[in-house]
Amino acid sequence: MIERLTMLDAVVIGDAAGPTIHGPWSGYHGLSGIVVEASFVYGADGTDVTAHLQTSLDGGANWIDIMAFLFATTTLRSVMAVEHGVQATPIAPLDVGLADDTVQNLIIGDRFQVSLTTVGNYTGVTTLTMNMLPKTG
Repeated sequence: MIERLTMLDAVVIGDAAGPTIHGPWSGYHGLSGIVVEASFVYGADGTDVTAHLQTSLDGGANWIDIMAFLFATTTLRSVMAVEHGVQATPIAPLDVGLADDTVQNLIIGDRFQVSLTTVGNYTGVTTLTMNMLPKTG
């Protein structure tokens, strides 16, 4: 059984920046899917934060967006899931280009990372926590 992975543990969001990379985490061969929960706690100010969950099929040389979480000026909890499968038509892999609050289904590599982009300067205690539950079988 593969354990839950805490990718971001109450990471403090501050000045405008990005993308900043968290990870990578590797060794996730043979997954049938993943479920990710992202919890954004809003402090004050700021404009938006985008967290792109990315996977790699070539050992980390190139990254592909598979989830894009958007947060703004409200505390919010969001859950997304991706299942492994057969992609019938080719896609253009995106690196920090996936539309906000969407997933790219069917693509799961053996490693993951989170790319964070912050617009505006957040103050107070604004944090983001992300947990991934890998699924096998």
